[in-house]
Amino acid sequence: MKFEEIYAHMAAEYKTLAGVEPEDAADVSIRLKVLAGELYTVLCAAESLKLNCFPQTAAGEALDLHAEERGLVRKDAVKSVGTLTFSRRTALSYAAEIPAGTVCAASGENAVEYETTEAAVLPRRFWAAGAATRQRVR
Repeated sequence: MKFEEIYAHMAAEYKTLAGVEPEDAADVSIRLKVLAGELYTVLCAAESLKLNCFPQTAAGEALDLHAEERGLVRKDAVKSVGTLTFSRRTALSYAAEIPAGTVCAASGENAVEYETTEAAVLPRRFWAAGAATRQRVR
């Protein structure tokens, strides 16, 4: 439930009980807005608590606490490593060098970047070549 929904419900209930709508700058309206804000904060905290009560939906410190109850500890993060395949739709008439340190990423806002750890060559008349890579941390 959003703040605006809470306030609208409270204002409607006030109109039902008092017979008039609270004016925007009136003391009653200001009090209703403050109270609606506090209720919204409590609802957000309750939603967070609900999510963190179960390991399946917990995150961060709450997830670590669930793991600790079961004798587990979070492993340290490690950079991923692997092989990136560089390819073209048509083969080149010359060998193309892919230098070590070449940075690649998929498109998108949170794209992960990878960096080649060694040079590779896309051979003449070939369409693809692989290069060893590791994840970059920004």
